[in-house]
Amino acid sequence: MERHDEKEKIYQLLHELIAERREITQQYYVLKERLDFLNNEKVAEITRESISRASPSSAYGISKKDIEHQKYVLSSKTKHSIPYDTISRKISSILKESGTPLNTKQIYYVLTKDSLFAITYKNLSNNILPRAIRDNSMNVERACRGYYQYRQK
Repeated sequence: MERHDEKEKIYQLLHELIAERREITQQYYVLKERLDFLNNEKVAEITRESISRASPSSAYGISKKDIEHQKYVLSSKTKHSIPYDTISRKISSILKESGTPLNTKQIYYVLTKDSLFAITYKNLSNNILPRAIRDNSMNVERACRGYYQYRQK
């Protein structure tokens, strides 16, 4: 009977430890939320003060031109992908307007001549055009090797 009592005592201690751990975790998250709130409040106060003190031409001694340049640099580092739907619709309209089958180089030239799309020839030929052919909603079909035409319904 001694072993059974010892096992029950150990199980009871384990349950108590789990309950204590749960309480500590809850307290941790409450304190962390409060700390985040205080940090955000402090940052908001600092920005309000700096905006009110800063002159329109400069903030913290940085010229407006430098700020605009930094915004440009940050915006240029964003994702450069173009949605497939946009490209495939443009390809479909190019093929419809031409009336005759166009080869991949001609399609690529028309897409990039006005700098509408910044895509590579390899991506166009290996990914975009085959996907447009498989897509039933796009009216693009393969006429023969390397040539594509508008699919008449």
